[in-house]
Amino acid sequence: MLKALEQLGGAPASWEDHGRTLVIQGTGGKLRASAQEIYLGNAGTASRFLTTVCLLAMGGATTLTGNARMQERPIGDLVNGLRSAFGAQLEYLGSEGSLPVSVTGAGLRGGKLEIQASTSSQFISSVLLAAPLAQSPVELQLKGHVVSRSYIEMTIQCMRTFGINVETTATGYLVPVGSYTNPDKVEIEGDASSASYALTMAAVTGGTVSVTNVGSDSCQGDAQYFRVLEQMGCTVSQTPTTTTVTRDPSQPLKGVTVDMEPLTDTFLTAAVAAAVAEGNSTFTGIANQRVKECNRLQAMITELAKCGVNVKELPDGIEVEGRPASWLTACCQATHPQIDCYKDHRVAMSFGVLGVAVPSVSITDGQCVDKTYPDFWEVLTQELQVELEPVGITADSSLSDNTVIVIGMRGAGKTSMSRTASDSAKLEWLDMDVVFEGDIGTSIKTLVAVTGWNCFRELEASCLARHINQSAQPKIISCGGGIVESESGRAVLQAAKDRGAHVVWLRRPLDQITEYLSADESRPSIGEISQAYERREPLYQAASTQVFDNDGSKSAELGFAKRVQQLLARSSTESTPESGEREEPNSSTPTDLQPENKSSSSGDHMSSLATLRNELERARAAIGAQPYQSLYFQPGNMPVQPLGGFEYGLPPARLQIPFPHHRRPLARPY
Repeated sequence: MLKALEQLGGAPASWEDHGRTLVIQGTGGKLRASAQEIYLGNAGTASRFLTTVCLLAMGGATTLTGNARMQERPIGDLVNGLRSAFGAQLEYLGSEGSLPVSVTGAGLRGGKLEIQASTSSQFISSVLLAAPLAQSPVELQLKGHVVSRSYIEMTIQCMRTFGINVETTATGYLVPVGSYTNPDKVEIEGDASSASYALTMAAVTGGTVSVTNVGSDSCQGDAQYFRVLEQMGCTVSQTPTTTTVTRDPSQPLKGVTVDMEPLTDTFLTAAVAAAVAEGNSTFTGIANQRVKECNRLQAMITELAKCGVNVKELPDGIEVEGRPASWLTACCQATHPQIDCYKDHRVAMSFGVLGVAVPSVSITDGQCVDKTYPDFWEVLTQELQVELEPVGITADSSLSDNTVIVIGMRGAGKTSMSRTASDSAKLEWLDMDVVFEGDIGTSIKTLVAVTGWNCFRELEASCLARHINQSAQPKIISCGGGIVESESGRAVLQAAKDRGAHVVWLRRPLDQITEYLSADESRPSIGEISQAYERREPLYQAASTQVFDNDGSKSAELGFAKRVQQLLARSSTESTPESGEREEPNSSTPTDLQPENKSSSSGDHMSSLATLRNELERARAAIGAQPYQSLYFQPGNMPVQPLGGFEYGLPPARLQIPFPHHRRPLARPY
């Protein structure tokens, strides 16, 4: 925003006191069009506010643009209102309704302006802030349901502080013509949205946190977030300038139903608290969060599923099925989920909160917090004594050059044929269904019954990714039949292909698959078998580099073993094929290949969970990473203080996560 204002010739700014004081020199609203386009990244607030401000930048047109996500986010309601009411010249340079947009500076003529208020309160704040500089008073009429009204009220209070009194009408607001004047003193509150993360850490761990510069005198809607934690069972209090949250660790959090519309930015934080609460929680009034830095509703559904939490999408919100922290810890220790932040600072910080209560979570793109809270990770480690470490997430490309991954319907013969191939070539073999059940400690059928298919699919994908990267030894991995059903599963397979792995689709006639599945009651039902096959067939086709037809005969089984040997032999002598290269070999019978006469149990191919975790940590340490690009929440052995600490055990390991009890109020960034 500061750079954009500088490009418009207004409000030159400088930093003093070693970057702690920002000095802004006002220009009385005199702005000039920028010859260079103004790039705003994914800053929705800056993009919306500057759209109206650029109408005041005389001398030509100014182009506002942003990153790929910003060019998808809506701005049409604001543009339509400015065009129809003021005759403003705004031209879309890309997709209709989004940046980039060219704004011709011709001033604001004033008058009545109607604007849809159901998408973003930033549209209303944008007009309000610029309206005093119009040629005549601006009567702003709001249409539809007004979202995030508290942010509009905060805008009006800010304008009042600088000498402009906005009148509230039956249908909106009336803004007089006037000039902003600097008050003698302005008290800038701490960011209540940022305060929600520290307060929620007290809730999820069983401790106490006090934040300063956010209290009962706050004009921010998010300052009331502590009431959500109170409903969940925490003890809360506020003074005019501080907020304190405490949870007795002997009392679990409770599920809640909350309309989050007045404090939408904090719904992600509430969702991770709900993940470790007893019972279900429903958060509504957040439909507009689909068009933020990412689709935040979908992000929480997908990423919480990776941790073992089922989340259902509602028309204007989500429902979170709470699970004991022990359940989430077991899931995360088994799969070491990598949380995709979608370049969204609030996703990263919310899962940072979850990581404090549920270790073994890796957060990718940790640097995205720089948008609003660049000190977030330092506050966790220094102020709150949370143990985390920077890690490298991307595995070395050599890990999967000699890996064969077998996909296909349940009943296609993946287990039996992979076992034969493993025995014949003396390969490590991982039956992912068996490995997954061993890591999680329960059957897939039970897990699906408890969490639902979506959650299982995310856990399954995380588990597969972890074991693909486990070692560089030649191996064959047979996957569950539905690995291609989830976007996460397909992404894991694609990443493996990109690094040279051979993904073989084991194809079998539908009648043989139906006969097998009809007699198998050990696994959860996938519904009508023919429909599942029809749905998955193109996904198998897209995900695989090889197709092998299995007719159920012994010759086909031996032919598959020979094909695996050929693939691995090629990996050792040839360069990695281009991703997507495909072959369609027939099930030919080998002439001299016979399997060895030995049994293979799942235990032969699985180490203990502790051993696997240690191996993974050594791999992470070997990879290295840039600081805070990715972070891993570490189970540790650290002292726990009474009440102020959180202690949670999962046999045989004991997890202890410290949390200070009134050690001192947080000082940054509040």
